[in-house]
Amino acid sequence: MHGLAYERPAQHMREYLSVLGPMLDGGQVKFKGELFQVDAQFRVPEANPVSIVVAALSPGMLRVAGELSDGVVTWMTGRRTLERDIVPAVTTSAQSSGRRQPRVVVGLPIAVCERVDDGRQQANDLLSLYGTLPNYQRVLESEGASTPGDIAVVGDEGAVEAQLRDYAAAGATELSSVLLPVGDDPAASVRRTTELLRALGPEL
Repeated sequence: MHGLAYERPAQHMREYLSVLGPMLDGGQVKFKGELFQVDAQFRVPEANPVSIVVAALSPGMLRVAGELSDGVVTWMTGRRTLERDIVPAVTTSAQSSGRRQPRVVVGLPIAVCERVDDGRQQANDLLSLYGTLPNYQRVLESEGASTPGDIAVVGDEGAVEAQLRDYAAAGATELSSVLLPVGDDPAASVRRTTELLRALGPEL
């Protein structure tokens, strides 16, 4: 999409973080790798600390994220895959590198609505692109899903809350939600979803 090579993505990310991390921590970095050679400094007076999370799905990228960042952010990854693959891999890598417990930011399409089928269809309509991308196809297959709608968190308030609690139990530490407008009154659906997430936020 950006015209960049997609070769050795884990190696690229490892070197990228080896530059970015020290730069954010101390404002100065000297690094010589295969892809990046950087000798630079960059200081922003009175800047707040910045947390780095990596969009990681593959074992290699999860290992790099655990070693060199504060955690991972996923998109359309189901609960089973999160619990079985994502959380153990990034946690083990972080622990072996002496880093603190990693953040696990889970990105999900969510809709509070009465008709579950409508919610899943809306997810398929809006997010069909992801069903065509190899990385996300692998994530869907890992979950036993075939479309984005199969992963979407949809249902009435009780059903959506139960699904989000399942994600928290699987190791999610934070939620990044994409609200799906569903039904004859899509604004009302978004409003219900927003109200539920606001209510659950302090607890989950």
